[in-house]
Amino acid sequence: MSRFGTACHRVTHRIGWRGDVLITLAVLDVCYGWTLITASPSVLDSNTTFRWMDSVFPLAAFGAIWWAVALICTVAAFQRDDRFGWGAAAGIKVLWGLLCLAGWAFDTVSLGSVAIWLCYARIVWRVSGWTERDHDSEDAL
Repeated sequence: MSRFGTACHRVTHRIGWRGDVLITLAVLDVCYGWTLITASPSVLDSNTTFRWMDSVFPLAAFGAIWWAVALICTVAAFQRDDRFGWGAAAGIKVLWGLLCLAGWAFDTVSLGSVAIWLCYARIVWRVSGWTERDHDSEDAL
C-alpha cells in the first residue's frame, strides 16, 4: 500500500465511517459553496435556482454559509459527539430545499431542485442516526 493509502486508512480508521461520511459531506459543501461564490452573471441568467437564491440573499454569502457548514462537518468528523456536524449537514440542505420550494411556488425554480435537496437532507438525517460499526469489518468490504 502506498504512503497516501496508508495515511488515508489510518485517518479513516481514526474517524470511522461516520466521520468519513462527514468529511465527504464537507467536500460537497466546499465545492457547492465555491460554485455559489464564483457564479458568473451568465450562470445566473441560465440557472433559475441560482437566480432565485441570489434574489433572496447574495450567492457569495450563501457560499460562505456552505463553507462554514463544511468546517463544522470537518471538525465534527474527529469528535466522538458528532451530532452538531450531522445537524449542520442536514440543516443546510433543508434550508436550501425550503428556499427552492419557495422559488418553485413564487418563481421558476424547478420542482426537481426541491425534491433533490429535501430528499438529500432526509438521507443525511437518516444516516446520522446510524451507529458506528466495527472498523475491522470495514476492511472486508
